[in-house]
Order: sequence, then C-alpha cells, then structure tokens
Amino acid sequence: SLVRAITADQHVLLVVEDVQWLDVSSLALIERLLALATELPFFILLTGRPGPVVSQLASAMERALSKPGSPIELGPLDLESSRALVHEVLGSAADDETVELVRERGRGLPGPLLAATFLAPALRSERDHAAGRADRTSESERRRAVVLFADITGFTAMTERVGADAAYPVVAACLEILDEVARAHGGTVDHYLGDCVMALFGVPHAIEDAPRAALNAAIDMRRRIRDFREAHDLPVLIDVHTGVASGLGIAGDISGPLIREFAVMGDHVDRADELTHVAEAGEIRVDDDTYRATREIFEFADAPSQVLSGAPTPQRVWDLRSTVPRLHRARLGAQRRVFSELVGREQELATFREILESLEEGQGGVASLVAEAGIGKSRLLAELREQNDSILWLEGRSLSNGRNLSYHPIADLVRSSAGIDDDDDAIAAREKLDALISGLLPDREAELAPLLATLVGAEISSEERARLDAIQGDALETLMRSAVLQLLRAASADRSIVVLMEDLHWADLSSVELLESLLRLVEERPILFLNAFRPGFEETSERLLAFVREKFSERHVEVDLQPLGPGAARTLVKNLFRRGNVPQKTRAAIEERARGNPFFIEEVVRSLVDAGALVFDEEGLQATERLESVVIPDSVQEAVLARVDRLGLLRRSVLQAASVIGGVFHLDVLKTMIDASENLEIL
Repeated sequence: SLVRAITADQHVLLVVEDVQWLDVSSLALIERLLALATELPFFILLTGRPGPVVSQLASAMERALSKPGSPIELGPLDLESSRALVHEVLGSAADDETVELVRERGRGLPGPLLAATFLAPALRSERDHAAGRADRTSESERRRAVVLFADITGFTAMTERVGADAAYPVVAACLEILDEVARAHGGTVDHYLGDCVMALFGVPHAIEDAPRAALNAAIDMRRRIRDFREAHDLPVLIDVHTGVASGLGIAGDISGPLIREFAVMGDHVDRADELTHVAEAGEIRVDDDTYRATREIFEFADAPSQVLSGAPTPQRVWDLRSTVPRLHRARLGAQRRVFSELVGREQELATFREILESLEEGQGGVASLVAEAGIGKSRLLAELREQNDSILWLEGRSLSNGRNLSYHPIADLVRSSAGIDDDDDAIAAREKLDALISGLLPDREAELAPLLATLVGAEISSEERARLDAIQGDALETLMRSAVLQLLRAASADRSIVVLMEDLHWADLSSVELLESLLRLVEERPILFLNAFRPGFEETSERLLAFVREKFSERHVEVDLQPLGPGAARTLVKNLFRRGNVPQKTRAAIEERARGNPFFIEEVVRSLVDAGALVFDEEGLQATERLESVVIPDSVQEAVLARVDRLGLLRRSVLQAASVIGGVFHLDVLKTMIDASENLEIL
C-alpha cells in the first residue's frame, strides 16, 4: 500500500545493496515488491555477491516479468582501467613500479585497489624484503643496528579542526615521505605506529656508516615534511620529532602479509623510542653511541641527560644541529684525532708516480686501484694527491646506498669540478656551476647549464625547465651524457687532469655506462681516470674492470692493494701511539686482531680512546686502568658484516659455524657441525 501511494504521483527507484545478507522475511518482501514493477512506475535495483540469494531473486524476477532475465555481472577492471584508477588516486606518487605493485595486490577490484594505494609504502617494503628472502636464514642472530623513530606532530590538532576524513590523506602522504626517505638512505621501515615510523639501518643487511645514514635520513625527513607543509598550506603546523639510538640486539624473521620480515629487539629500540618522546617538534635526539660514531661528521649540542633503557643512571643525550645531510664519507685525515702517516705502500706510490709522470707528458690512461674494505685505497690516494698538487684533481664519490640513484658519482664529479659544497643551496650551486661552464665553454653555457644543473640539483629557471620537459624519451639522458663529456674535454684542453672515481663498487648502472663512454677521452686528452673500488661486485666494478682490460689494455695499469705486512702493521701501531706509554701486550693484540688492515687498526685504537682506555696527554697516548681488552668497534663490524652479507646463504652458514669454533680450526671439527656433503665444497 505504501508503494502504491508513493508512486501515485512520482517515479520511485528502490536500491537494495548487499542482498546476500538479507534475512528470510526481508527476502520474501523483496519478492513481493518485484511483482509491482510490472504495473507501477517502480524500479528495483538489487546488488549483491554471487550466491544462493542472488540466484533466488533472479528467478523471482523472471517470474514477475514473465520473461527470461539475467543479472548484470561486474568483473574485475581490465589492465588499463586498473592502472588508470591507481594513477588517479596516487597522483604524483604514481611511478610505474608503485602502480604495478598496487595493481597486483588489488587484483583489478576497485575496493582493494583503493585500499592498496594507501598501503603503497608497505607494499614496496614487503617487496624489497621478499626479494632477499632466499638469501637469508630464518634463524635469529645478534646484529648491530641503528634504530630511528620519527613521529609526526600536529595531526591530533588537525583532526579536531578539519575532521578525520580530511586529515587522513595528509597522514598517509607524510608516512609515505618518511618511508621513501628511510629507503633512500639504505634503511627499512620496520613498523608504522599511528603517525610514527620505526626505521632500521644495518639490518637485515649490514650497511657501512649506518649511524651516518640514519642521521642523514632524520635530517631529510624533517626537511621533506616541512616542504610538504609549505606546499599544501595546511591549517595546522605539522613537524617531525625524532629519536636515534645504536646498539646490539637480536634480529630475525617474523614473516607475514604486510609485516616486515626482519624485527629487532634490544635496549637500543627502547632508547630510540624514549628519545623521540623527549624531543620537541623539529628536534633530533641522539644517544651517546650514535654521537660517538658520527661526531666528526655532524654538528651536535648537549641535551639534558635522560634515564634510558639498559642503563640505571642518566645517560648523555645529544641534539643534532646539522641541517644538511652528509652523504659522502669524510676525506681521510680530516678531523680525525687518531691518524698515522702512510706506511708500507712505497711500491704502490712509486707505480702511481710513474703513471702521473706519463700524464704530465701528455699520455692519457686508466688506473684501477682494487682492494677490500679498509686496506687503504683512500689513504693511498690522499697521499698521492698531496704529493702531486700541480695536477688538477677532480673527484667523484659513490654512496654505499646509491645503487638506485642515477648518475650520483657523476653528479659528485661535476659538483667537485665546480667547487660546490654540501652546504651550498640550489642558488649557490647554480652560481658556481655557471662560473665553471662560462670559464670553460662560454659559447655553450645556455645549452649545457640546464642539463648539468639538473644533474647536480642546482637551481633551474621556469624557462629552462620547460625546455627540458619538452625533450622526449631518452634524448635528455643522451644530452646530459654529452654535456659531461664536453665539460671534461674542455677542462683538459690546456692541462693534465686526474678524474678520481672512488668506491665505484657502489656506483649505479647508469654511471658505469656513462663512465665507459667517457674513457675514450684518454686517447685524445691528457686525462687519467683513476678508479678505486672493491673486488667482487659483478654489475659495477668488475664490469668496468673487464671493459677497461678489453678496450684500453695498453693504457691500463691495475694495482691490487694487499694487507700490510707484520712490520708495516707494527710501524702503523707505533705511529698511532706517538711514543705513548701503552703496554706491548696491547699493541700486539691490536696488530693480531686487525690482520694488516690499516682501517681496522686505526678504528680499534679510536674505540679504546672513546672508551677511556687510552687518553691523550702531552707525551701522546697513555693507557688507563680501563685497558683490559681490545674491542672491535662498530665501524669495523659494519665493514665486515657488509662483506659477509654479500655471500650466498650456504657460504654464510658455513662461516657462521666456523666462527663459533674460532679464528683457526681443524676441518674435521667443522664437518661435525654442518652437512659436509653439501656445504664444505663451497669453501
């Protein structure tokens, strides 16, 4: 009766959603209403999932209409429609890789696709962990790690002012920024805790200079969140406050859907969390372990001491004052309290002096300096550079987390050529770059400056940006490579230059390819490409070495740097102690522990100074009552673990078993600990 009365003077559309959940009485009423659709201006739209209820209503509809009918079945979106939906929701964050991750998780269903877009950071992290699952053991292990907690401030006030619906997209965007920054600096996001993220540096895979990477990430997070705030004119002032702590903990797999596979437990996790809570908006609070590992890189100020987890008394806390990331390792010898003159490298120095003499006579070439971590590549090159200051040295450095940063060592090469410092902003960088180009290629400045400015992150005008945006496909990359080539050719027109490329094992593939094309300059210009790298990186340094051996064999010199001999190691330890009163037993223990690795020797001595076991006075280093044993500092552990993590799973398992026995062991003992038939052959 109600339906008849309503439809007496108007058309009626009745929509019933999710009919699969109808109770029996409601289902019977719907069937009775279907009959009215044939005699009244009354339209019924039913939606539901396939099943018995939908089939029953379809049959009732056929009876009411006295003709066959079939429901309209909606299937998943096709490939292009799925991508279009994801692109629309993600906006500027919709790079091809992220779109495919979201599309695969959503399976073409609009609802799951929309949900997956908000989980894009988690999906990327899950993908990254899954890629390395086959190379990791499921056993837990003791690992040093740096833990970073970054907490966004201002969202509670924003929610109260604009409502949860309007505040949530801001939360999601900020969390994605924090995740992106952490991954860019070599970390992984372990947890999302409301408007806070927990990032790990050094697990599941070791990275060198993990404390520095974590602090670089903290600085970048603060900058990116503030840039986001300014760009979106938010009604509430948002910021980030951060806590960073380092230490030894237990790490292991806890795999699950959208859960990070590697979890870390230890006092340093609690310390980082506690430091976050005492940090004000915009502050980065750091524990003492992290401070000691990075004090020569960043600027710090004392902060109020705090009672932190794992310590019964208040501990020193530091406020990070640096505002610009320090991406590259400090040049050896700068700001280091423990430092020795070069020893044991007379033959290698003589070899390079001969190469430089040929260079000054106009002979271009390529030199490869190959050595494992800590053997002394950078120290040898610093000594060589100091002794040959008449030659122009240009330097490009690779980053330990730079495998996905296109052209980053080439960009550093251009920045060093222009004298651009880490503290220079985009405007200052452009001024120095313009000065370089106008001095070398004045007729090409308008053409080359925008290309090289893009490479180094210098300021670009709107007109220049429009011109670059108009360049299609790979043409921009080709022009950028040509610009670097022209710059080096012009720089070497009237003088000899050394292009020093450090840590090429960390280079990205695009830089390796560009460097291969630049090497042909040695046949026409007095240029020496001096490439320093570690062995065993097939896609980067090993590829480049094979290329040079094949294409430039007559102009190529290869130097393999070996650990110091016992005599040289003893001299290095003696130099470090500077006539100090340190027991011979301690000196011998340091020599034995470091096994001829200069970096290890210096870092062990530095750790003893940090611990108060050695102190400086007017006569040099002196031993104190705290000197009971020689410890391995964090920096050495990072270097060793980074090399271990490059091994395959079986090799790591054998190495782990052997390490339990000791530095020297009988093979029969190792056989009893592992499956000898499968694993011993890999030794």
